[in-house]
Amino acid sequence: MREGFNSNVFINCPFDDEYKENLRVIIFTVIHCKFNPLISETKDSGANRLDSIIKLMKSSRLSIHDLSRNVSKKAGEAMRFNMPLELGIDLGLKNSEKIDLKDKVSMVIDVTGKDKNQYFYQKSISDLAGNDLIIYTQSELISLVEAVRNFLYIQKVDEAPDQHTNIWDDYNMFKAEYIENLEIDKLTINRVIQSEYIDIVQGYLDNKSK
Repeated sequence: MREGFNSNVFINCPFDDEYKENLRVIIFTVIHCKFNPLISETKDSGANRLDSIIKLMKSSRLSIHDLSRNVSKKAGEAMRFNMPLELGIDLGLKNSEKIDLKDKVSMVIDVTGKDKNQYFYQKSISDLAGNDLIIYTQSELISLVEAVRNFLYIQKVDEAPDQHTNIWDDYNMFKAEYIENLEIDKLTINRVIQSEYIDIVQGYLDNKSK
């Protein structure tokens, strides 16, 4: 196996403002469970974005795919197809002839809400019917922590992750301190890029464990 392959977790999710809290929760949980989150960011304006995403997928045994945007919010608005596209590519890599990629494991999640029930995904991607898709509740993001933690528990490399309630408590303590420090620096939480957020979470958890 390539170095880092077993502990890398590719995250495929929406990037809109409404989802940012969900993404911060996922990243924090992944790092708390001693795994390494990988997420697409523009590093070279001349590079093909999809090529960069596929490179991240190939370097990750694990992946988390959130299909939360599989319904439009209003008439005439297009649904988001990026997440299903990336899920399809990831599943294709797993079924390729590459021996190490056959070990890839994907977690597919969706959110319940007023616009859809827990079986809505079967209407938008019927080929997923019969697969174990994990449903969480937007109003109770601790359910997202629990889902991600349980997925990573099964895939653990060394020590077992903490209980999801402990991770949730740690996240909320981190969040309070993190936002306070940003305000001191006259920044807002939404202006911090994902790679910087990952570094901040890693530093916070490293210091906490000392």
